[in-house]
Amino acid sequence: MITQDDFKVRLMSRNRTNKAGLTKIEVEVMKYEYAGNRKIRKFVDTSVLVQPRNWQQKTQKISSKEPDATSKQQRVNVVYSSILNFVSTKGENQPDIEGINYDNLKDFFPNIRVKRKTLVDYIDDYHKFRVKQNTKRGTTKEFVTVKNRVKNFDVWNKKKTYLENINITWSNEFETYLREKEYTNGTIEKTYTILYTVLNYYYELKDELDIELTDKFKSRQFKRGKKSCNKPNPLTWIQILTLANHSFDEPHLRKTQKMILIQCHTGVRYDDIKRIKPNNITKDDTLKFIPVKTEHHDIEVVQPLNTWSKPLFAEVNNDTSCYDYTNQTYNKYIDDIFDIMRVKYPDDGFTTYDSHNFRDTFISNAVQASVNWKSILQWVGQTSYKIMDRYIHLSPDFDKSEMEKMYKIMIVQGKVVYYRE
Repeated sequence: MITQDDFKVRLMSRNRTNKAGLTKIEVEVMKYEYAGNRKIRKFVDTSVLVQPRNWQQKTQKISSKEPDATSKQQRVNVVYSSILNFVSTKGENQPDIEGINYDNLKDFFPNIRVKRKTLVDYIDDYHKFRVKQNTKRGTTKEFVTVKNRVKNFDVWNKKKTYLENINITWSNEFETYLREKEYTNGTIEKTYTILYTVLNYYYELKDELDIELTDKFKSRQFKRGKKSCNKPNPLTWIQILTLANHSFDEPHLRKTQKMILIQCHTGVRYDDIKRIKPNNITKDDTLKFIPVKTEHHDIEVVQPLNTWSKPLFAEVNNDTSCYDYTNQTYNKYIDDIFDIMRVKYPDDGFTTYDSHNFRDTFISNAVQASVNWKSILQWVGQTSYKIMDRYIHLSPDFDKSEMEKMYKIMIVQGKVVYYRE
């Protein structure tokens, strides 16, 4: 029967250094067999790196000459104590201590259940890291979404995913799961993009954290899906007028109606509807603000108010904080509004809409009115002309009118003559 006396636990450094010339401090666990005539050694990393000359093997302590010697010694002591306790209790009922990997000791205690960090755990850690970095919530919630997808995949696959499992074969299985759950190409592409961000972060730190992770995730064969480019679904001018003139009985629908009209006549995103304050509208009636989505790029919206948007802002004294519905609530009320509009005005071509489509409406109307593209970009807070590709060739009538700008038709002596003005 194995007892604590069959083990010897001590701290030591290995005779290897990293590129910075630092060596790891590890806990050595020796198991003695056959009356002490045979011993087996295993090592547990403390995640502490020191200059080799600053490790005192005799006392098993870090020299005071080592930078941050006190904090490093405390970390070493925590791991050392946990391993002693682990060995004495044969790994039973051990609390999880963050950063300590007991895997190497499973050979000594084959029946123990050692908690290892899974891919889900690493994504969760990365999410917490980004939150501490004050990353905007719209970005950090994407990591939570991907974490939950990987978590559900592990349940579906009947096994947990560890970093060393990340390869092309794993990607095949993950894609199969996503396809089975009927995720779109665009959603799959976005999932892999977020996953790449997490994996690349830990790949850069793999030596420091002693992580087993290959660069397979960087292969072109690893990433799946295709970036989606949703076609715009704008309201026509007739539909805008019909919506604006309709009187809704319920206060929440009247409020939603105003939010929709603000978007249709300014192109602001949902995230920015409730953020307009009096100081965002200048004396010459110009709307100026930095959108939430692009605030890290310091891109400003600069837009002269028009005959529709000006009274909408004036109605709330240029303070839109009253339009405080959550995105989920807003989209629900949008559905309610257009359920009514389709019944009330069956010939006006109303379909289904969400909060993105009313920004589409403003940009589409600007494009079809032949507004200078640079002006449109400035009005909606964009910098790339590529975004405008979504709004070209919106209808056969628009294409026809564009062609007529290039060629004029006139009749000369009974013949059709084409000429440019």
